[in-house]
Amino acid sequence: MWTNDVIYVEPLKRKKWGIQNFPFSLIMSTLSTTILIVSYLNFYRL
Repeated sequence: MWTNDVIYVEPLKRKKWGIQNFPFSLIMSTLSTTILIVSYLNFYRL
């Protein structure tokens, strides 16, 4: 490889969700953000 070389990488064709690659972090962050917003709204009674 040289300085101005362009490297093409084909994406994986797999779109199936399994237990090992299920996005638990996305679910947990959505849940914690929802709890934070509900707590904020209940505290300030908006």
